[in-house]
Amino acid sequence: MKNFTKSFFNLLFLVVTLSLVACGGGGGGGGGNTAPTAATITADNAESLAIAASESTQEAVVNESAQGALPFSVPDSSNDLEAAVSRKIAQLYLQQLSATGLIITGDCGGSINIPETATGTITFNGYCTPVPGYGNMIMNGSVTYSYNDPYVSLTYSNFTVSFGGETQTINMSMTVNINTGEITYNSSFVSSSGVTLSYTNFEFTGNAQTGVTVTSGQVTYSGIGYFNVYTESPVVLSGCSNGRPMSGIIVAEGSNSTMASITFDGCDSYTLCYDLNDGAGLICDTGMW
Repeated sequence: MKNFTKSFFNLLFLVVTLSLVACGGGGGGGGGNTAPTAATITADNAESLAIAASESTQEAVVNESAQGALPFSVPDSSNDLEAAVSRKIAQLYLQQLSATGLIITGDCGGSINIPETATGTITFNGYCTPVPGYGNMIMNGSVTYSYNDPYVSLTYSNFTVSFGGETQTINMSMTVNINTGEITYNSSFVSSSGVTLSYTNFEFTGNAQTGVTVTSGQVTYSGIGYFNVYTESPVVLSGCSNGRPMSGIIVAEGSNSTMASITFDGCDSYTLCYDLNDGAGLICDTGMW
């Protein structure tokens, strides 16, 4: 194999496996082929869309932060699941660096087949890898990819990861600039209410612990449509045992100048406000998780 091709697939393997770690936060759901329309926020859907904006922001921040991290820099804590998985991914990457072929056999069964072309499909056939202290992680499905220097495009479609007695389905597409490391992506997941949400191109600064400022992003709510998302106040995403944000304000901006916002008043409560652009002005109410 040519050195360029080998180097490219070493990088491709790293990008793919890093994105698998990033997808661990929630089960994905496949969307339909019909292009979504812009959502108009109403009194009936304002709360649902505001919470969808919140959950999508959490997914986007966790996923993009994980994708942007090298697996060699994870915390040295045997009790940290993400660290344990990332350490295993790092070992697989080093294995691929020294491999003579592009078929990787799982430590506890299965295999990964990476073709020797710049466009194709990586196939995970029951690939099994043990995570010390947690059991085995098994991956099935295909990841299609294409390479157009300096970009690598990856698409996961109904890709499954079985771990800890649960199976998660990943539906995600992303483009990686291999020169700068910049990632743009689309992703879908199933919300806490059982609705399929997808989000695209979230731009943010900060982190989950000290506060995230979202400057732009778009969320599609299955059956309703898409809307834009940004923050009015930095959102602290960590610190609550129920997984909800601790503070901050997220805004969902719909069509026809409609909007809804959710203010996090601590771990257990929130304030919902919405403006339907009907002359009634801003209407607010409180809620509990």
